[in-house]
Amino acid sequence: MDYAVLEIHDLGLKLWRKNKLLHTSPGYALLDEQLLFGEQAKKQARIQPQNIHNRFWFSLDTQTLNQAFGEMRHSADIAHEHLLHLAQELDGGDVVIIIPSHYSKAQLSLLLGIVAESKFHVVGLVESCLAHTLPQLSEDNAIVLDIQLHNTNLAKLELSEGLWQCCESINLPDLGWLVIQEKLCRVIADTFISQTRFDPLKDSNTEQELYDQLTQYLELLQTSVAINIALAGHTARIDAQALEANCQIFYQTISQALPALNSVIYCPPLLKLLPGFNKLFPGSIEITQNNLIETITANEALIIKSNQSLSVTRSLPASIEADITNDNSCEPTHILYNHTAHPLLTNINWIGITDPGLQISARATTESAIAFQSTQQGLKFEHAKNCQVTVNGEVTSIGAKLKSGDCIQWHEHAISLITVQEKNGS
Repeated sequence: MDYAVLEIHDLGLKLWRKNKLLHTSPGYALLDEQLLFGEQAKKQARIQPQNIHNRFWFSLDTQTLNQAFGEMRHSADIAHEHLLHLAQELDGGDVVIIIPSHYSKAQLSLLLGIVAESKFHVVGLVESCLAHTLPQLSEDNAIVLDIQLHNTNLAKLELSEGLWQCCESINLPDLGWLVIQEKLCRVIADTFISQTRFDPLKDSNTEQELYDQLTQYLELLQTSVAINIALAGHTARIDAQALEANCQIFYQTISQALPALNSVIYCPPLLKLLPGFNKLFPGSIEITQNNLIETITANEALIIKSNQSLSVTRSLPASIEADITNDNSCEPTHILYNHTAHPLLTNINWIGITDPGLQISARATTESAIAFQSTQQGLKFEHAKNCQVTVNGEVTSIGAKLKSGDCIQWHEHAISLITVQEKNGS
């Protein structure tokens, strides 16, 4: 199946096709002679602050904007225009969307409505903290930190019965990259004033240059205790320790939000650049950039769904063989239903869906049910009671062999067969 991956993240919406990053567009909108988005808008944020909007992805809603922004009525209108801007890069098409872990059900519903009005067609939804870390996860629990423009999110992942899932998400609002960026740029500006009497924040152009170059300065400070910064013909010596002192409130807030258990912390490269972060959070692991595409590709059979069964994927196997076109794929060990893995029985498996959830037993216990038979030749379809069954969209027959990765549907119910293995493959 041909599809793209769209990540909703206000530091940079990313659009991927297979393993190629096609476009990155920061969550900035500029209302000038025309509506501009992404890098074009971001590079005017300090020059035209009255014409900039950058909260529309964070506070995605339909509340009337406090300040008029052209014909845009609310955040959802601006987000819709941003998506139309991105859609031009692909001319629309099928997409798997990576959603922020802090989004509420109302925001998710609104997001899907916005996407439906664009040229994109959603075929899958995955929670960000899971998509970005799954290939790297080890042990049996983890903390995923994600910094965005206006907030930082702390997600707790746990491994249970072979499935990684997010069991808690803590949002730290008004403590995102913009707040940290402003603190650090203020320190640098004060240093310029102290050493040269030049204030780079008094001129919007040098202020913009300072903000644009900040991450590069932080990269240089990874290997030096101090660096020289030149702006508008003036040079100042910037000390890493002074910058670190202004990150302490941010670090304390994260520390207080961390659970008591000793979990490995996974975080994006931007956090690892902050002065003092690695010292205060030793052993934290930088998230690898290709994790997202690797996660989606390895779990397509579990993520990509029809419109009728579209839901957010919030749990995925620690290790899975899920190639639905490969007759030699691993034998199924579990049934995945509503993000929960249920182990298969050794002989007859009657599957029924009730209000409490999925039931597996040696006999039919519901009015409508299906049965699998575990044999020496593998798992086979055995029986359908009062229903018609499809496997991967095709009507199946008695005795058909079932494989890991198969999606099985009857009535409005859908389950997937998966192989759960230890992370080391044993």
